[in-house]
Amino acid sequence: MDVNKMRSGPGNAARRKGIFFTLAIILLLIPLMMLVSFYVTTSKTRIDDETSQLRCDELHYFVEDVKKDLSRAVVIFGRRAAIYSSNYVVMGNSPLQNYSFNCNSTACNVNCNRTIYPDKGAEAAIAELTLCGTMNNTNVSDMVNHTLKEWNDKIEQSGMGKNFNINITLKEIKVVPIDAWDFAIIITNEIDAVDNTGICYYRDISVTTSSNTSIIGLEDPLYTLKTNGAIYKTIYSCDSLLNISQALGNGTSGSANATGSALLYSTGLGSLLNLSIYCSNNTADVLNATVLVIDAGGSLACNQTIKDCVNSSSPKHFAGVVEKGANNLSCSPLNQFPSIPSITNATNFTVSADDCLYLRNYGAQHTIVAGIDCRDVNYSCYSVSNITGNEAGCSGTAWNDTAGPSFFDRLDGMNNLSAKYVNQSTDNYRNPNIGIETIIDYNELVNHEIDTVENATWIDYLYWKQVNGTDVCGVCSEAGTPYLKLDCRHAIKLNISTGC
Repeated sequence: MDVNKMRSGPGNAARRKGIFFTLAIILLLIPLMMLVSFYVTTSKTRIDDETSQLRCDELHYFVEDVKKDLSRAVVIFGRRAAIYSSNYVVMGNSPLQNYSFNCNSTACNVNCNRTIYPDKGAEAAIAELTLCGTMNNTNVSDMVNHTLKEWNDKIEQSGMGKNFNINITLKEIKVVPIDAWDFAIIITNEIDAVDNTGICYYRDISVTTSSNTSIIGLEDPLYTLKTNGAIYKTIYSCDSLLNISQALGNGTSGSANATGSALLYSTGLGSLLNLSIYCSNNTADVLNATVLVIDAGGSLACNQTIKDCVNSSSPKHFAGVVEKGANNLSCSPLNQFPSIPSITNATNFTVSADDCLYLRNYGAQHTIVAGIDCRDVNYSCYSVSNITGNEAGCSGTAWNDTAGPSFFDRLDGMNNLSAKYVNQSTDNYRNPNIGIETIIDYNELVNHEIDTVENATWIDYLYWKQVNGTDVCGVCSEAGTPYLKLDCRHAIKLNISTGC
């Protein structure tokens, strides 16, 4: 049998064709399979990338929200801490100058050896309350749920709910005056945030957050300390209403300056005889707080009592006298003893009984000015204290004081503005004018039976130091109590005359 003929038969040809078609199909399938594999792989990569991006964005926004929330939270924490610190001083009659920060690693949730915090004073007390919720290492109920420790716990729990591992480590806390009315709590944290899948993370990010907390509406601890807890005064920023400039009329002549409540001769008393009785029946305190306004005609005789009432050398005399118009009294008190301050021939002058008057004689100018009563002064107001000691016109007066104490100085029980807080504010906010001052209410001190200093200026921090003051022109006093007094520099600052 011929073997070659057998191999070349019809069956072999069919097999060769089958192998060819099989190879062809395989060749066609390989690119297709590669294409499908590439598409599947690419789609999976794209999906993984998009998921990672969304997850990283979510972590980023979470960290940014943490920063914003901390700034808002610390404003509340700081306000509560300031309120409690003030109450601590007021209720315990104990200033904070020597208070020391009590760092407890458990209570404060910090590494006390690696955390920077204020050491002493009011800033230390406020920092401890804000961070730990304690004072003298004792829990303060008013700070419950309002401390940095509790805020950190809340943030870390919130992160766990989103499958983020959040770790916040406090590096530094500072309490710094911003200006006279606000202070900041500046916090530097180290934030470590990791997505639990390990896709995204923030490692060792240093974040500094600053709050702005107002002292408006808080009690002034110094005022209460100095009155032994008898008087509580709240800090408000406003005008003390000492603008004495409204002219009521002018005269053609006069001498010296005077302040007092108006006593109208023509309408209030009716005759010189009654004026004599008035002088006899009233004390020197009453007469010295009264300006006699004469508006009458006729011919009457002056007796000795009336003459004494207008004589500055007599024990009892009026503060001053005004003659309205061209008075034709044959017995004008000014023709007898014109030795008390006076203005004559006053024109365009209308006044009511008991109005506060200021007789102002400057050279050729003789003016009657509307004054204010001591009881009408707004003693609730505080203003920025920026006295420097270089005020023109006071060079002959010794000045050993700084401006008024800041809120922190007042918590510390200080009568002056301290360099410590000035330097902090200047370094952080370039603002050295952080002191505040107010006018004391002398009558309120008397009513509370608090020992008074009669000749001291009524600017609070200087009054407590018994710095001398002079009567303010144009502010009337209740009979028997001193006139409002100011030291030279504050009189110049407020554009007010003294020495009436």
